[in-house]
Amino acid sequence: MTRLLYWPYTLPLFLHIEWRTRGLMLLLLIALQVLALLEWQARRALATEQSTVVGLVPGTPKMATAHPTAERLLAMCTSLHLLLQQVCDQRVGQVPEALTPLQQRIVHLLQLPRTLYRFQDTLSLPDVAAER
Repeated sequence: MTRLLYWPYTLPLFLHIEWRTRGLMLLLLIALQVLALLEWQARRALATEQSTVVGLVPGTPKMATAHPTAERLLAMCTSLHLLLQQVCDQRVGQVPEALTPLQQRIVHLLQLPRTLYRFQDTLSLPDVAAER
């Protein structure tokens, strides 16, 4: 995960309040653990299936890999959008696009439920204003 040190997001940041520094470090630690878990799960599933994933490398779409990085797995989902609508007294969210075969493969490798991104399904979100 040393490649994360070279992201443009790791520019120097000066926080003058100690609890903000601790909070930011906690958020970064959680984000790093999520990235590591994504990689571990995808690589474990590929090792179990004894297969590879094709299409993760932008310049060479036919290149296969058995060790995908979390950044490349997540980069394949940048074309997805979440559409939120207000219906009566609740917000409803849905993904209007159908998943590509590569995105379906990634969802399968990460053992996420099929209905997570299926655009026919809806997700009810609590209204934040009503809870206050």
